[in-house]
Amino acid sequence: MALQAAGFEGKLLALARDPSDLEAAIETGAVHSGATRPTDLPKDIGLFCLATPLSVMPGMLRQLAPILDEAAIVTDVGSVKVPVVNAAGSTLSHPCRFVGAHPMTGFNQRGVSFARADLFHGKTVILTPVSATAPEAVQCVRSMWELTGAHVTEMSPAAHDETIARVSHLPHVVSALTLLLAARQEGLHVAAPGLIQMTHIASRDPDLWQDILTSNREQVRVAISQLVDDLKQLDTWLERHEDGNVHRLLARAVQIRNEWLAEKFQRPDWID
Repeated sequence: MALQAAGFEGKLLALARDPSDLEAAIETGAVHSGATRPTDLPKDIGLFCLATPLSVMPGMLRQLAPILDEAAIVTDVGSVKVPVVNAAGSTLSHPCRFVGAHPMTGFNQRGVSFARADLFHGKTVILTPVSATAPEAVQCVRSMWELTGAHVTEMSPAAHDETIARVSHLPHVVSALTLLLAARQEGLHVAAPGLIQMTHIASRDPDLWQDILTSNREQVRVAISQLVDDLKQLDTWLERHEDGNVHRLLARAVQIRNEWLAEKFQRPDWID
């Protein structure tokens, strides 16, 4: 939908297991046509984008490998990159044509009925090519995302997973645990809007997020361990009445967030 709104003139196809999902995608104008089985796809696909749960991607790559033309470029939109890039490298006949990608945006609802043409506009998309990735494949995927209005950057798959564990996966864990703690203490009926804001992401699809957290298991565990260390440090300061250290921690967080948002708002299309 975003590509069509941006004036993309090529043909957009969808592969969906459920015929009703495919029909809905066609009716909403997200795609022109599609199939419910990989073997029914045309052989001359130029770019194939995987948009399945992470745990499904290796199997989907195995189904696509004998079907896609050797010139076809394959990408994805998963939020964990190392396992997907590794699966592509061991499955595809031309793994140099695979370019991992992760658009840093989304919302609670899933399905084509919630598709938006402006979903990626002004948002960051991370590409994760490796040394063997063909430069023309990277440029093709970059151009696709830039056409949607996204800002594209590149990271290695490992650096991506380490970073995203801290800026996306850990915040989801903290949001969920904070809400559950408040609920156990029967405090939700007196909670201020701040708790609603902090736990907003806890309302996202648990099946999807189990898949994400277990796919990036080791990096999420490292991030949790680092947060636990920070919480223990704060607990020590509180126990010892080291109020100055508590204030410095809070003030540093205010400073970093203000600087971060000031930088973001230099881009007028970025939304807090």
